[in-house]
Amino acid sequence: MVPPRFPRSFSLLTVLAACLWQVGPVSAQSTWDGQTDANWSTATNWNPDGEPTLTRR
Repeated sequence: MVPPRFPRSFSLLTVLAACLWQVGPVSAQSTWDGQTDANWSTATNWNPDGEPTLTRR
């Protein structure tokens, strides 16, 4: 008896879904309030003060 074969796209989607499932939700720890001006890189436009970085989001 030959086992059923799944299309390659089904296998890739299954692996992708499993990887994304492990990541979980990511919540922002810095929020934009724009109290000083409209410049994204102004530290005082963020709460808490300071532009988000890779280590501090």
